[in-house]
Amino acid sequence: MSADHWYVASHLATASTLVAGVADFQSMGGIASSDVNLAVSNAQVNGARSASAAARVDGASLGGASAARDALDSTSTLTVASSWSQVWFMGFMKGSGPLTFTLHLDGSLLSSGDRSPVSSDPSGASVGLMAMGSLGPGADTAAYAALASVAGVDPSLEGEALLRRMLALPTTTQAQMITFGQQATTVNRSVLVDQNFEVTALGTPQECSAYAPELCGTSFYFLAVTLVTGAENGGAADFMHSLKVTDYRDGAGAVHTFAAQPVPEPATIALWLVGLAATAGVVRRRLR
Repeated sequence: MSADHWYVASHLATASTLVAGVADFQSMGGIASSDVNLAVSNAQVNGARSASAAARVDGASLGGASAARDALDSTSTLTVASSWSQVWFMGFMKGSGPLTFTLHLDGSLLSSGDRSPVSSDPSGASVGLMAMGSLGPGADTAAYAALASVAGVDPSLEGEALLRRMLALPTTTQAQMITFGQQATTVNRSVLVDQNFEVTALGTPQECSAYAPELCGTSFYFLAVTLVTGAENGGAADFMHSLKVTDYRDGAGAVHTFAAQPVPEPATIALWLVGLAATAGVVRRRLR
């Protein structure tokens, strides 16, 4: 690896649908050893009901979309779609000052169904965004869990419970973690989102070694970003081309364009990621 370069350490794209009790699931992910681009899609049709979802990631952006079209029959079973896009960016930068990333999100939510938002089977659409920067030297699992707790995310959640929480995120701002959530329902049927966010990452100075002399004098940073969309019973969420890490600002105030590339040493990164995921796993989706 080289100094002053960003890499996609790990990425994930998942698209899920549920129509008339039949669930389908498509997912791709892992270490970005040769290509930073991932894209998956999923669709089901059953009579007048259909559900579709898509998710994508690349070296600077994430996208997701979900649509669940329902015949508006009060006796019909649940129609649901959801997407999950996630990227862990990492870099070894010269210097050790904080880096502040700018993220831009734009998209739309629509609810055309008529099921009450307080029912057990509502109509609506949701989007959730979470971004977390590295905490720097000495940060442990408890430090990252504390960030998540303030943001209203329980680090112990897994699978469906975690997905549901991500689709009902509050909007919170901390220096190293931001969350954003928005929903469309029968009360507020159409929502447009066009917003910038900032999140800061702190660096961990790297020791000089014969194994990686090119990283001598650098600091390690990471930025983990997750975008989730969901739709139920006549809802639609379109954020397919909309979440982008536009740039980052260093400690001296200089602004740099952001773009990440595949990791050049996937075997080494695989071992390193085990430790990172154990420490900062509050933003890692665990599927069962």
